[in-house]
Amino acid sequence: MIPISLCMIVKNEEARLARCLKSVCGAVDEIIILDTGSMDATKAIAREFTPSVYDYAWDDDFAAARNTSFAYATRPFILWLDADDVLESSEREKLIALKRRLTADVDAVMMPYHTGFGADGKPSLIYERERIIRRDAGFRFSGVVHEAMAVSGHVLHADIIIRHERGEKPPQGRRNLDIYEKWMARGRAMSARDQYYYAREWMALGDYAAGEREFARFLAMPEGWKENRIDAYIQRGICLQRLGRCGEAKQSCLASLAIAPPRAEALCARYLDKNRPVLAAVSGGLDSMCLLHFLRGEGYDVSCAHFNHQLRGEEAARDEDFVRAWCEKEGIPFYPGTCATPFSAKRRKCSAPRSRWHTMRTTTRKRCS
Repeated sequence: MIPISLCMIVKNEEARLARCLKSVCGAVDEIIILDTGSMDATKAIAREFTPSVYDYAWDDDFAAARNTSFAYATRPFILWLDADDVLESSEREKLIALKRRLTADVDAVMMPYHTGFGADGKPSLIYERERIIRRDAGFRFSGVVHEAMAVSGHVLHADIIIRHERGEKPPQGRRNLDIYEKWMARGRAMSARDQYYYAREWMALGDYAAGEREFARFLAMPEGWKENRIDAYIQRGICLQRLGRCGEAKQSCLASLAIAPPRAEALCARYLDKNRPVLAAVSGGLDSMCLLHFLRGEGYDVSCAHFNHQLRGEEAARDEDFVRAWCEKEGIPFYPGTCATPFSAKRRKCSAPRSRWHTMRTTTRKRCS
């Protein structure tokens, strides 16, 4: 079984650190804690789990702190976590099992990261992160904020879920933006990735003019990850829409389509307005249910319309019941429609599109009145 070092950077995490460390007990062989200036009991709690607790003079650079924590590791592989990250017991067992089959030729391990959760506790935002690296592979974090590593070589994808549970942790406000401002004031150059996240920080604060300006600067840079460029076009489009520059907003959202196939967020940003109600026509199939879930998760004032063509008997009735029950559970207004005229099936197929369109128009008037 190949041993693993856990490396963390922390500050004022007395409310969360013990929970995180308990969740990995027995799964890691060394714990390194780099404290960046805690004023509470964080270091005392850390010493209950490990003697390897080090002070670090904070210099407004998350990547530098991460890389310093890695320098203290002595095991062949390194796992990194934040203090508000948690492994459930089943995921801890998966991590132990991974150690049994991990080989020295592996360069990195990607793992799912659950960072957003709905009212029912189910994850609403999931993406992979580089979570374990071989210590001598030479990978380093980059990015003063939203730091990341570009891993390569023999990369495994493990189904070991890390949950990011902030709890009652206060919002960060201008913290990240201030770090970027200090960075530039020192004459340091912004990488493309830093520029992208700098623009996002302005947008998050509601300054859409600054957000649009900085996204444009990022998009003018020749480098930058493909995913970031796609999102930058979409987010710039949203900023432009908020500024009343609808023509430019359309062009920005459509520009994302030149990089990759259409995405729901691009189409919603182009054609939908969060300040107006949205009526989603849902069949009950996977694609339409995913759309409904996406719209709700993105904060749209969404309602659901379902049209029963009565062409599939009990199967159609089950679809309607399923959509109705899901909407009731999620608190989404549900508007059913049906093709109730006693025509033959052949004629009903012809009249169904007209009936469906009439139902949608009627429902839209009700919803928007």
